[in-house]
Amino acid sequence: MSAQGAKAFWEKRRDTAEDEVPRPEAVHIFGVDKLSTEDLLRFWVAEGVPVPTYVEWVNDSSANVVFATAEDAAAAVPARTVPLTPGQEAVDPVTWRTLPMHLAAAGKGLQLLFRLATYKDIKPPKRAPSRWYGRGRP
Repeated sequence: MSAQGAKAFWEKRRDTAEDEVPRPEAVHIFGVDKLSTEDLLRFWVAEGVPVPTYVEWVNDSSANVVFATAEDAAAAVPARTVPLTPGQEAVDPVTWRTLPMHLAAAGKGLQLLFRLATYKDIKPPKRAPSRWYGRGRP
């Protein structure tokens, strides 16, 4: 899962089923344990890359970054990520992508994973309070 091992993340990664309904305007990101909303929005800032409009937190390890349109998300994802598995170029809810080496080296030591969000990528009801606030911000 990461060079840091499975305990590096507070939550488990959720893979999708092929029949889940995609949210083409939203990008699901796993591995955000040490990131803030501002960090997630700032990640997309680059010349020629559409900027997201807001972040939906799913849990301590996952969030959805929502763009104004599906076209904006479709342009931003390949501009800022690379396939996790070489040869799998798809930008869809099933195929995970990751950071290119030059962005990973400049990050906070996390391996972020990206895919299109689905309508099942939501905050669970009645979940425990966030550990983000209990541990202090990085």
